[in-house]
Amino acid sequence: MSWLNQLDERGRLAYVPRMRVLRARLLNPALAFMMLVACTGGGSGATSPPPNPAAGGTLRLGMAGPAWAAFDPVFEWNFSPWEVFRCCLLRTLMSYDGTDGVTGTEPKPDLAAGPPEVSTDGLTWTFHLRPGLHYGPPLQDVLITSPDIVRAILRAGDPTTDKIGLGENYLSDIQGYAQYAAGESDSISGLETPDPLTLRIRQNRPDSALAYDLTLPITAPIPPSPSDPSAPYGVATGHDRSADPHQTDGYGRFLVSSGPYMILGEDSVDFSKPPAEQQPAPGFVPWTYDHHYSPTGYGSLTLVRNPSWDPATDPLRAAIADRIEIRGGAAGALFRQVAAGGLDMVFDATPPPPTLHRFLNDASLQPFVQTLDTGNLVYAAFNLARPPFDDPAVRRAVAYALDRRAMLGQIQDGQGFGGTVIANHYAADPLEESLASGWDPFPGQAGAPDLQAARREMSRSRYAKGGRCAAALCHGVTVVVDRSLGPTAGQIDRSLSALGIDAKVQVPDDFYLACQDPAAGFCVGTGWFPDYPSAGNTLIALFAGPSTGGGLGLSRLGWSPAELEKEGAHVLRVPSVDPQILACSEETSAAAIACWTRLDQYLVTRLMPAVPLAFGQVVRISSPKISRFSWDPGFQMPALDRLAVAGA
Repeated sequence: MSWLNQLDERGRLAYVPRMRVLRARLLNPALAFMMLVACTGGGSGATSPPPNPAAGGTLRLGMAGPAWAAFDPVFEWNFSPWEVFRCCLLRTLMSYDGTDGVTGTEPKPDLAAGPPEVSTDGLTWTFHLRPGLHYGPPLQDVLITSPDIVRAILRAGDPTTDKIGLGENYLSDIQGYAQYAAGESDSISGLETPDPLTLRIRQNRPDSALAYDLTLPITAPIPPSPSDPSAPYGVATGHDRSADPHQTDGYGRFLVSSGPYMILGEDSVDFSKPPAEQQPAPGFVPWTYDHHYSPTGYGSLTLVRNPSWDPATDPLRAAIADRIEIRGGAAGALFRQVAAGGLDMVFDATPPPPTLHRFLNDASLQPFVQTLDTGNLVYAAFNLARPPFDDPAVRRAVAYALDRRAMLGQIQDGQGFGGTVIANHYAADPLEESLASGWDPFPGQAGAPDLQAARREMSRSRYAKGGRCAAALCHGVTVVVDRSLGPTAGQIDRSLSALGIDAKVQVPDDFYLACQDPAAGFCVGTGWFPDYPSAGNTLIALFAGPSTGGGLGLSRLGWSPAELEKEGAHVLRVPSVDPQILACSEETSAAAIACWTRLDQYLVTRLMPAVPLAFGQVVRISSPKISRFSWDPGFQMPALDRLAVAGA
């Protein structure tokens, strides 16, 4: 997930086209199986949460981020709607339990009765669903079955429905998915339902990321249409999203719950009528936008308990509050409502700096500040096919000369983080279980530059003379700086100049497009927010070559001579860490974590294809009415089902 996916975290409602990148993948299904067994005790899944004496009450939340697609699961691609789906409305084959720490990042059986049965070649996964699960009203008599999940995946892959690429990014390894998405088939050959409670998924290649894929809302079951059993997408048929931002259409307004909550008035939807005549649930007022994707109206969502949900059959969700009211709005206005007592929390936005500082500086308010360390990395990528950055000595010299410490404030404000810490490697400590915690390969302390060490490193380069880059190609080097780091452009220019690199520093409006230009040698301020909390996800996405599913590819690491030649690169041979990535992907459990950590360290010390700048922190403040708090680290949001309201 690129940093563009976190616009909701900044509370900024402005349309930005999403980067089309291939999803990073782990290749060994044994890793997923071992992980699932470890977190479920082996067979029937985790035990249900114990009865909670604090259960009840109404939780009132502000939502500053955009609900671009009126909560249609196929279109929403932000963590805030994903959290609403996970906590409350939709169950999936696998999901997260909304608890802090490592266990909260592990996909666990949800609709699935236990871990999947994985074939010896790793290509076939068989899931058995929990029996006796029903949808919420008005379809409370309808059982949740395996064809309902197939129906959801078919809708996600329909080329007329999947307009933003969610299915393409997450589900394309399922056999036959690409052919179906291209309109060459009317089914997905890799999906089989031997019986109503069994789903068999065959993949093109072994890929343990399937466990994470099946936590996503696009895979949540869709019930059949009571009026037309042949409707390809069940009750979602006829509720497609249009491309017009003025429209508030889509399945979200008619969504049938499988989770502990449902939309207020969902039971009044009459699915026996044609889709055009159905009236949506009144408890959801969609957000609206103009053609520039600026908000013209903030929506609201009211959730009440789903009477079909049985906590004895749901091991993951606490569902503490009786009612959850979500109110959209601009971040500043919502935080003022929290201060006035009208809201309990803005669950998807960092508080304004004055508000945060007031809470941090007041001992009585500090308990209401909640912080989550994330794997959200901001970094500066070298183009290894653009001299002089094809030389690792030059790359290390630049890394040592940059004042990363001076960039922290700009990164925090520009990216909307609640806090930042210096990044000394690419995968955050929580993703590596702190195996590299405290390890710092940079000569400067706490992100400070060390020009002497930088010049010593530069002197090892074939392009250097006297500790400075002296070749002709050291002049006129294009450096692209993200607008959020624009105030540091002069400092970056001076750091490069001190090493003999004459830079043409640009701060373009379209940063990512400028970075894709083969002429760009150094891109400062790009980011990677993991699709899921794994060190492998970050390292594969940033540094795997195209042949192994690498995503961003800004460094050109692992590119073949043919791919480089096609781009018109100056250098036709670049290093690759694909063999190491494949080796780590074959490891399991603690060995896998150690392998990814070693690769992370190798990349920083030997290759330096990018300069790690900072990791972001997610910060929330709550009112005293919230008596119990928990993070959902899977989606980097408060676990809404586990927030308790005082006095309930």
